Amino acid sequence: MTQMRYAELLKLGHSFMFGQARMMTHDNLLSDDLLESLYSAATKRGEWSTFCDRLSWSLNAPVLLFGHASNSNQSLGLTGGNIDPAHLQSYKDHYGSINPWMSMNLLFKPGVVGVSDGALSRRELVKTEFYNDWLRHQDNAIAGPAMICHRSPHQFVSIAASANARTVDAHLPEMVEIMRALSPHMMHCVDISATLANGHGTTSSHLNASRHAIVLIHRSGRTGFINESAINLFEISTQIYMQPNGGLASTDPAVAHHLTQAIAAISGGSIRDLPPPTYFEFGRMGQCTIHAHIFPENGLHAFPENVWADPVSGAIVIAGYGGLTDDADAETIARSCGATPAEAKLAGAVVGGQSLYEFAERNSLSRHTVRNQMRALLLKMESRDQVDFVRKINLCMSPFKSVVSSDR
Repeated sequence: MTQMRYAELLKLGHSFMFGQARMMTHDNLLSDDLLESLYSAATKRGEWSTFCDRLSWSLNAPVLLFGHASNSNQSLGLTGGNIDPAHLQSYKDHYGSINPWMSMNLLFKPGVVGVSDGALSRRELVKTEFYNDWLRHQDNAIAGPAMICHRSPHQFVSIAASANARTVDAHLPEMVEIMRALSPHMMHCVDISATLANGHGTTSSHLNASRHAIVLIHRSGRTGFINESAINLFEISTQIYMQPNGGLASTDPAVAHHLTQAIAAISGGSIRDLPPPTYFEFGRMGQCTIHAHIFPENGLHAFPENVWADPVSGAIVIAGYGGLTDDADAETIARSCGATPAEAKLAGAVVGGQSLYEFAERNSLSRHTVRNQMRALLLKMESRDQVDFVRKINLCMSPFKSVVSSDR
């Protein structure tokens, strides 16, 4: 899957989102680039710094996105836009624990934009170590808007911006309005990110590693995140495909009816209306099964009518023959990428869980020989290390990707 292909799908999935949101928030204050960057960050963890840079440019002020442990008063990590990396590190190491504005973060409800002056007056702020040793060295930053994006019993995620003392009074009202317009989008994207993370601190990586085709469905019924196996499926199947409006469709009436039922049940949050897992014949791919799932914590979640929100509420999973068979094993995939028979045998053993030393002993080979074979495999599969090599092999073993080109 090329980067262009991913970007096109991402933009397609968000087209409805942007149109819906602009009717219900002050999105005339938000550029398309800023929103696209935010929704990209929701599914790709490494993009949050890019979003912070874009927001910093829009606000003409430094931006900080950070997590904080409310029970231990410790920073949980942060990223920022237009902030020196050394300042970010010093905040994580020390200054986050003495942030005098933290009282506002502890009290505010998620989604509400507040101003730092409400937590601590500027007269009192300039007396603190936090200001004199940290803020003052960042163009004399002194005040700005902040918002809680997510809160759990013992931690929260917040985003804040700060203006310098010379321009704060002139720029603060506009900064607050932009943050308020951004608030529902920010809340929604944190919800997407948390859903994809599945509690393991990642976003889309574990979904992309799945051999099954996975399509996340939002409460509105629109299609959201699509993993790599699903993209492979849509590219080679003539029976199931993505419509120009981002919806799932099929040329097979039975499959189309099943998808319609599943998406309606996910949209309505009704587990009882979910169609049962069903087998369909997908041409040369053979028999596949379609499973529809509802995420209970989101399926029936009520949102205020005056706040736009469209959470990820469920998923449709398509597995090749129940996910139990593959068109290619690890050795076949390695050979298709140029591996010798001996290297391909090693590839099968490594993917099966053997260590290099174990493989050497079982096959009466020297450790030096096996290490050289592994280096050759990493080079031919363009893998960073052994873990990345196994991940790529597993991705290639998707039931929906049976042909692997030598230039992958």
